[in-house]
Amino acid sequence: MLKPDLSIIVPIYNEKEGLDETIRELARLLDADNNFEFILVNDGSDDGTEQILNQLPRDRFTVLNHARNQGYGRAIKTGIEASSSDYLAITD
Repeated sequence: MLKPDLSIIVPIYNEKEGLDETIRELARLLDADNNFEFILVNDGSDDGTEQILNQLPRDRFTVLNHARNQGYGRAIKTGIEASSSDYLAITD
């Protein structure tokens, strides 16, 4: 498997309402034929965010779920630990 040029980490907590727009934008980047890895870290959301994320295609998105909220910093660290690229971008 080809190593991604960039790992994009997206920490998420209770973002059900804005998640569709975020996913559309990320998918647009994927459709641009970039060699990017998208790591979405659900930080223990309790508003239905996890269910939405778990429906995403796993060949395009890596979805990681914390069982409980551990904070923004821990969500970023979880994403970094799962990344495959030498280069990282963090967005939220």
